[in-house]
Amino acid sequence: MQTVVTTSRVHGYGGPDYVHVTDDKVRAKEPHVFPELGANEAWKKGSPEQTYKELFDDDIIEYNKGKKPSRQIDGYRGYMEKVKADTRGKLATKRGKNGQRIVDTSVEKGKKLYYELVVSVGNTVDRQKDADGHIMYDDADHLIMPGRLPEALNRAVCLKYFQTFEQRNPHMRIMTANYHCDEGFRNNRGVLEQDTEHLSILYVPYADGGKTGLAHQNSIGKALKQQGYDRYDEWQKAERDYIEQLTRDLAPQYGIDVEFVHPVQDRQREATPDDPREFKAFQDEKAAVAEAWADVRTAQREAQEKTQEASDREQNAAEREQQMDAEVQSQVAALRKQMDEENEKELAKEKEKLKAQNASEMQDMREEMDKLKASVDAIPSVDTDSYEYSQKVTGTVRQQLNAPLTRNGQPWKYQDGRPVTIWSQYGRQITNAVQSALILNGDDDPRKKTVVSKQTIQKDIQRFNEKFGTQQEQEGEYEPS
Repeated sequence: MQTVVTTSRVHGYGGPDYVHVTDDKVRAKEPHVFPELGANEAWKKGSPEQTYKELFDDDIIEYNKGKKPSRQIDGYRGYMEKVKADTRGKLATKRGKNGQRIVDTSVEKGKKLYYELVVSVGNTVDRQKDADGHIMYDDADHLIMPGRLPEALNRAVCLKYFQTFEQRNPHMRIMTANYHCDEGFRNNRGVLEQDTEHLSILYVPYADGGKTGLAHQNSIGKALKQQGYDRYDEWQKAERDYIEQLTRDLAPQYGIDVEFVHPVQDRQREATPDDPREFKAFQDEKAAVAEAWADVRTAQREAQEKTQEASDREQNAAEREQQMDAEVQSQVAALRKQMDEENEKELAKEKEKLKAQNASEMQDMREEMDKLKASVDAIPSVDTDSYEYSQKVTGTVRQQLNAPLTRNGQPWKYQDGRPVTIWSQYGRQITNAVQSALILNGDDDPRKKTVVSKQTIQKDIQRFNEKFGTQQEQEGEYEPS
């Protein structure tokens, strides 16, 4: 079961504004009242006139018997004026900014027509704070109030307190009793918070046994004495003890245990007996310094966090830059590799194309040379073996085949300027072919037949030159030797 550490409230005031406590229209205009938060429940409705008539009207009639008109009291209304005019009693005081008590000039001295008692349990004063002493908020920007009790528990305690009030206090008559759920405030984030629900009782104290004046009189001091208390704070403590015990008894029904603390009393115990007010002012100043120091620590922490955040951003930027450089280099390398692969593929295709073309051209060359050799082989043989005749035939062929070759319509020349001819290109092959063919072992005139054979050879070689030789030189595959 959850234990809630909180406080109780039993505060007495003299002469409050009756309309402020009871009239909803008036309350709705006050800055701390928000009707949307809750209701102003009237548990007992009354008025000063009605209460004074009930308490003192019979005594006033008895008192006036046998007295001169000038000494008589003009009914309960006259007694109310007499109470207001009574100057006996001390001036009221209030707490100043430095914690000391000062005279409250806004409150008249003397007796009061009625008194107010504000009662509640739980509080919205205690706020949860972080390690630096700053107030904390929940996800909805509401203050976190660890001392707050469930409204239903507060209401049940206040209702029981109201119902038993006159039994414990036979010399106090309740005039009005209102349970306020409509008071609140806006926190530093602008969110509306509900203040502690509380019971406001307006009561009139009355004492009996007066030797002079009325048999029953308005007197808070005498009323307390007849109830067994010498001082007001003794009675106030007894009422607080009652409401705290009542809360402890009812709290388990709401799933909690309640533990009460008394911060004001504890601070008074800690104060020096010589000057407790001065010590209280010192405590207030100490608390202010502690809160200021908490602000300094928070500012330091925020500055450190911002510095670290800037450093992290700088480091992240450097890492990102390195990463981008690496990515660019990787992309460039991949692109280069792709281009190299594509170039290699294109080069391989070109090589294969040239290789096929060269193979085709070489095949054509072989075929032409075979035809040349066949033409030479066709020269008729003679019986006479004449080396000299073969040389003459070869020379004749050489002379006839010494015409310059052409390339792109221009004479084809060596680097030294000499013209390139069929004979210079294929002289050795032609010579060997002619000499091999001129085996003169026939009966016919070899010269006549040789001439015809040379013409045939000339035509074949010319056709070879036109079809294959010039093309080879244009491609640059074969260079003249």
